[in-house]
Amino acid sequence: MSDRDDNRLFWLITYPRTGSHLLWRILSKDDQTEFLEGSTEYYFKPAMTHRLESGIYAKSVDNWTTEEKQAMRKSFQDCFDNLKSSLAKAREENKILFAKEHSSFMIQPPASSRLFFQDRNVKEPAWQLNFDSGTELGHSLESVNELVIPENFLSLANPTFLIRHPALVFESQYRARIAIEGKEAAKAIIPSMPLEMTMRWSRKMYDWYLEYFKKETPTNTFWPVVLDADDIMTSPALVCHYATLIGMDSTKLKFSWAPATEAESLAMGEDSMRSKLTTTIRASAGILKEKAWAGLDLETKAQEWRAEFGEEEGKKIEKLVRDGMPDYEFMRSRKLTLQNLEKVEMASETRRRMAHIYNCWEDTTALP
Repeated sequence: MSDRDDNRLFWLITYPRTGSHLLWRILSKDDQTEFLEGSTEYYFKPAMTHRLESGIYAKSVDNWTTEEKQAMRKSFQDCFDNLKSSLAKAREENKILFAKEHSSFMIQPPASSRLFFQDRNVKEPAWQLNFDSGTELGHSLESVNELVIPENFLSLANPTFLIRHPALVFESQYRARIAIEGKEAAKAIIPSMPLEMTMRWSRKMYDWYLEYFKKETPTNTFWPVVLDADDIMTSPALVCHYATLIGMDSTKLKFSWAPATEAESLAMGEDSMRSKLTTTIRASAGILKEKAWAGLDLETKAQEWRAEFGEEEGKKIEKLVRDGMPDYEFMRSRKLTLQNLEKVEMASETRRRMAHIYNCWEDTTALP
């Protein structure tokens, strides 16, 4: 049996402020007995933290010293080794690994330098981490893999891409930076924003998977999956469908919960980054539909940003949003819907569990 046949990795690919904490809370992974318990989020966050805190993001990879390259490679490899260890543990325990990762955390430095500095002549060769699966892809792909993750590992995953309107994502990212760093310090990090305030990395990764599944598994009619955050907030039925399709028990999903207590918030640390990034969901008792894009428009938002953040900062955020819209619209046009689910060619195990979907649908359509 090949690693692909014994696939136990379901990968939720996101970018900051897409509502992934909300989806994670609803799916209640640790209540799903067939899934690996414990933290399976953001394996590559230490690598992104190293890139930002060391300051190497501010110069092209072609100008990094040998020591800086070695330190960055080691950070990436350590992160990847942890992900591989979780997958190995899932196989040992006969469980499924449901992992969450920001696409921007895994990007090769040469690729990020080309975007960040608008330099197509970056000389540094592609970075690839060490992984030996014992198998190679059956077809060569035209889509370029810009991740540090090698293709033979990418091929092991069943990927889901969570997207959200760039206007809501990027304004939320900047507000989070102000909350963490302060307004003046947030202005100083504006030059680093294109590393994360972009949909390019998710779109490139999606394109790779689209071509991979088309060539390697031509009968596939499902992967890669795209979920829009608006649908997570407004369609419990769709979330139930998705949960069942990835092998979860949809009766264990949670669409409401108790807000975090004062003791729980204090235990997290009031000034910690995680605390500031999860303020909304910790204070909530369920889904907040008003966080969706419906009824909003970009022109009005742009005016609000200039008033809230300042003229120059507002203009920069608007430009990043407009630059991200083509990728968002492309992926949104391919999102999972209740209608296109009817066309999915499902595995026998999924068919057997379809009853759960309809039970969940009936139970959740009246939810706020």
